[in-house]
Amino acid sequence: MDLIEINDTLLEYRPDNLILQSFQARDRKLCIAFTCDGGEREDFAYIVEFTHAVCFHVPSVLYVPIQFRVSDAKLAKNYIPSISLDESEFGEKGLKLVLLCNEKALPVGYYIAAESVLSEWVSREKCDFVW
Repeated sequence: MDLIEINDTLLEYRPDNLILQSFQARDRKLCIAFTCDGGEREDFAYIVEFTHAVCFHVPSVLYVPIQFRVSDAKLAKNYIPSISLDESEFGEKGLKLVLLCNEKALPVGYYIAAESVLSEWVSREKCDFVW
């Protein structure tokens, strides 16, 4: 899971808001929108979509800059409640534990366990919960 380009975009445009867009249970897609209040990207949202997201703890709205970091799978038990954790699903070809971190790369307590991630800029008009 390569988050370098996503983190570079988040650092470059410094979005003001993280807004949970949706979770589609059938496809296990978790979508998060990042928006900018002002600037050249004000009319757009940066959508980050995690595919095959099996468990996660994310806020519905967050007003601090965020970076994503893949954590060592051995640390999954520190974030994911034991009732939802199957360590055998994590690994090189399986799930990755993605931590939401502040600008100093310190975890802020939220996580996503998913297989892959995609991102794109879209018009705010295409987002469900962007104001």
